[in-house]
Formats: sequence, C-alpha cells, structure tokens
Amino acid sequence: MIETIYDHTVHPRYLGPQSEVLDLGANYGLFAKAITARFGCRCIAVEPTPEPFAAIAESPLISKLQAAAASKSGTVPFHVATDSIFSSLYPTSSVVRVIEVRGIFAFRSF
Repeated sequence: MIETIYDHTVHPRYLGPQSEVLDLGANYGLFAKAITARFGCRCIAVEPTPEPFAAIAESPLISKLQAAAASKSGTVPFHVATDSIFSSLYPTSSVVRVIEVRGIFAFRSF
C-alpha cells in the first residue's frame, strides 16, 4: 500500500536499509529526515536555495548537495520566492531574487 510522507508518495514495500533515495528539491529536509528515520535508508537531499539548504541536518544516512535538477549541467539561474516551496528554475510572481546555482542534468524539457 502506498503512503504519503511530506507530500511525497512512497511504496514502503520497496524501502529498507539497503535503499537509496534521491530527494530533489529537498527544501528544509523534512522528507529526508522522515524517510531515513522510518526505513533506515540513505537519502541525498538536493536543494538549491541557500537558506533551506543550510538548515538540512546531515547525518550518517542523510547527505546534501546544493544544486538544482535541470535540463542541463552547469550554472543556471534560479528564482528564489518569498516562500521557499515556490522557488524554481522558472520565474513566478513571488520571486524576490535570482541567484546562480549549480545545475545537474536530470531531465529534458519538452
């Protein structure tokens, strides 16, 4: 049976101490903390926004990477919003500043 943990849908049957989870857009790392505590798996928390990234607590099971999943690798503009959950590679009405971040090729734009 599937479950929702901090707005992420997971299937517990496939998660355990041998699992590795990639949390793209980790924000403050709440999902990473919850999933590692629950399943004993390892998690890489990827977050480009400086303030949430700094707040992610690393542990033996959680490592973090300050970067954005992007359509290309290299430096990319990142739009930081008033509420970090709305920060994005794409501009929105709540953008307060644009920063340059490391982009890691993760998907192709259509």
